[in-house]
Amino acid sequence: MKRLFLILLMNNLILAYNSEQLNQLINTKNCAQCDLSGAHLQGHNLNGANLEYANLSNVNLSGALLKNANLKHANLQNTIFSSSLLDGSDFSYSSATGAQFVHTHLHHSQFINTILARANFTFSKAINTNFTNAHFDHSNFDHADLDGAILTGATGNIITDDRTANL
Repeated sequence: MKRLFLILLMNNLILAYNSEQLNQLINTKNCAQCDLSGAHLQGHNLNGANLEYANLSNVNLSGALLKNANLKHANLQNTIFSSSLLDGSDFSYSSATGAQFVHTHLHHSQFINTILARANFTFSKAINTNFTNAHFDHSNFDHADLDGAILTGATGNIITDDRTANL
């Protein structure tokens, strides 16, 4: 009996997101302050979604469409955005420690005052993206395109093509 209880408890921890809130996001694209931690949203069309103050920690958004999405103040720790389209999205004031932005398109996105420690932007296209006052700590930008990116007031260090640059 104890083993069954432990398995049920572990399943609830793994599936921490609220299924009603997940359906709300998919159906309305409006889920401010939702807890979707651990959800699997690969390939979903969430263009224009409002996820302000949402908990998206450990969410898999690989290949998702999130153009012009509002992710301000969101918890994005260890979130996977790999191969997603994030053009024009606003990540300002979010915590994205350990987030994966590998092979993403981030044209004209906002990361103002965002924590990006150990974030991975390898092969991403962050053209004209605003990183004003962002905090980096061993964030990886190998082979990333940062043409026109704004790094005013950014702190920490980034890794680029096997080199570390202090900001």
